[in-house]
Order: sequence, then C-alpha cells, then structure tokens
Amino acid sequence: MRKKQDIMWEQSTLWESMEKWVTKYLKKSHSEYRELQVKAMRIVEENPALRILMNSMEGIVLTPEDHKALHK
Repeated sequence: MRKKQDIMWEQSTLWESMEKWVTKYLKKSHSEYRELQVKAMRIVEENPALRILMNSMEGIVLTPEDHKALHK
C-alpha cells in the first residue's frame, strides 16, 4: 500500500511537470504571455518587497507604493 507521503510527492512532482510544460508552451506560443511576464518582472524589480512576499510564507509590511504595485 502506498503511503500518503509518497502520493503527495508524486502529485507535487506531476504538478511541477505540468506547470513547466504549460509555461514553456505559453512562452513559445503566446506573445501576450511573454509581455505580461516582462511586465511582472519589471514591477517586482521596481518593488523589492514584492519579491519577498512572493518567496516567503511569512507576512511582510508593504509601503503604499508596494501595495499599489501588487494590484497592478
């Protein structure tokens, strides 16, 4: 019998594989996706607190400018 931990690992691996495939497909086939990706990267570069927010499970305090950028 498979353990719950093994099933969860397999599901997360499948999710990661699908996410990579979809991202690769969108980058290759849809210019709008590429444009949005560039825009998102620019927003994060201009607002470093957003990178922390995206890469952390903990809360952070946003400045009013960061808050506006998050909702762009």
